[in-house]
Amino acid sequence: MSKPTSGLTSTGVVSGITATAIVIADMVGVGVFTSLGFQITDIKSGFSLLLLWIVGGVVAICGAFCYAELATMLPRSSGEYNFLRRIYHPAFGFVAGWLSATVGFAAPIALAAMAFGSYFKSITPQASPLMLGLGITWLAALVHLGGVRFGGAFHNAWTILKLILIAVFIIAGFAIGNTQSTSFAPSTSDVAVITGAPFAVSLVFVMYSYSGWNAATYIVEEVREPARNLPRALLAGTAIVIILYVGLNAIFLTTTPMQELAGQLDVASIAGKHVFGPLGGRIVGALISLGLISSISAMTWIGPRVTMAMGEDMPVLRLFSRKSEHGVPVIAIVFQLLISNLLLLTQSFEAVLDFIQFSLAFCSFFTVLGVIKMRITHPDLLRPYRAWGYPLTPFVFLSVTLFVLYYLLVSRPLQSLGGIAITLTGLLVYYASRQYSHAPASDVSRPVPLKVDALDHIKLMATLLLAGALTLAAAPARSAETSAPDDAARFLAGLPPAADSSLASLTKRAGARAPFQFDVRKGGRGHAFEDPCVFGNTAARKTPNDAVHVQWSGFLVCGYVFPKRHDIRAQRSRAGGRGSAIDRPASSRCRFDVAQS
Repeated sequence: MSKPTSGLTSTGVVSGITATAIVIADMVGVGVFTSLGFQITDIKSGFSLLLLWIVGGVVAICGAFCYAELATMLPRSSGEYNFLRRIYHPAFGFVAGWLSATVGFAAPIALAAMAFGSYFKSITPQASPLMLGLGITWLAALVHLGGVRFGGAFHNAWTILKLILIAVFIIAGFAIGNTQSTSFAPSTSDVAVITGAPFAVSLVFVMYSYSGWNAATYIVEEVREPARNLPRALLAGTAIVIILYVGLNAIFLTTTPMQELAGQLDVASIAGKHVFGPLGGRIVGALISLGLISSISAMTWIGPRVTMAMGEDMPVLRLFSRKSEHGVPVIAIVFQLLISNLLLLTQSFEAVLDFIQFSLAFCSFFTVLGVIKMRITHPDLLRPYRAWGYPLTPFVFLSVTLFVLYYLLVSRPLQSLGGIAITLTGLLVYYASRQYSHAPASDVSRPVPLKVDALDHIKLMATLLLAGALTLAAAPARSAETSAPDDAARFLAGLPPAADSSLASLTKRAGARAPFQFDVRKGGRGHAFEDPCVFGNTAARKTPNDAVHVQWSGFLVCGYVFPKRHDIRAQRSRAGGRGSAIDRPASSRCRFDVAQS
């Protein structure tokens, strides 16, 4: 590990308010407007539903405490790239940087841009969502190429507009919305709900909606007085988002019957009709689309800073460190813009995001773990800000993130392992680039050589093309013309893709949200209604008039069900009869062909 250094001075021009606006804009996307309907399917208590979003916010705050300590102790723009590089090893940092520089920001930008186009159709129905998405990415890039001050003013204006629109929606919901009988008072039954599996699984997807609370750490060198302003930005921004999220979900539940929201994607549009009348759906669509402009702006701003930092450290990447006269990394911004546009045109951003979720959570886990490591190995290092509540706050964040990693690995093994493979392509680039330069990459204080051989650039471009091809090959693409309009919003909410999506065959979530009807085939072979169904020691041959209904909870992995034995309930019903109980399966590992009833 390189010797840590700490600095308190900064020549940055970004105020604490702008840094807070970056955090808010990066956090508030589409997820909060779309995910409640699927949480209601499993959780019926108003108190538990709001508590779910409060718990997610507490975990995000715990992460913000830890990142604030690291960012003020190791004050350099680029987020996890800088932290993991300095705390563990340059290769670890490069892998995290590679993920961010290639698709870690470009894919969310493409996703938000496509969602912007889909929701903006409520204002301009004839417009193409794809063209609108491409247009907003170019607008954001051009604005931020104009300099930090100009980009900051643009970003602040759209973030303020987003906050005003959400506040108006919340106030209007309480003032003129239809009042439902939903109670937010706790009850004894909530204990079982909060400690149950549906609450834990829903928390995974709530955490996706809270992602972005670390946004300001990517531009710490551009922030004025970072020792004071950066912790305030992280904590204030996250706290404001918690209030907004709880308020929005309270409005959804207060104004709209739960049965109307259950299983629905566009819960905000449904609630909007109850608040504003028949035009409410279009009003909410406009609110979401205009709010996404600041989200795209935030990622366009902070993402290229990772690529720039990597260029400053590695001679063969020096091209990306070049700045304009306005002090912005021009080539890095254009590079990210081109990748996001490529993902938009190929419609592969959903698959890429699905594959990198595990790797992103993995990097965050080790970053927060680095706070504990540095407290032990470098206790005397200057810390302008110390994580409040240490060691409880890092423990809370690490525990929840570890559960997220476990859930992703078990419920989406193919995507998680594919994400690891994508991340490891960064090692290929790292060690290849090290061969082209004799400068050590472990000391950030050492200047980068000014001259790099032209052949090195050719080799680097070849390596980047190879790694990029491997990255895109891991994610199936589909035509932009056949894109389902809600796919972007569904993925932001952490939900399965539409039936016609190329991801439909790859993504299978754990557990079942509703009773499933299983055609049980011994060994997974044979024809329906012909092969025996073996339950315990009893073999029952089904006929076309028989059906076996099984309700279960457990994991569905690669077509295999791993149920909890005590949760299996099976019953065979015969046409015209009342049905009879059937014993539990002899094995807890059974092959099922699944069709939701």
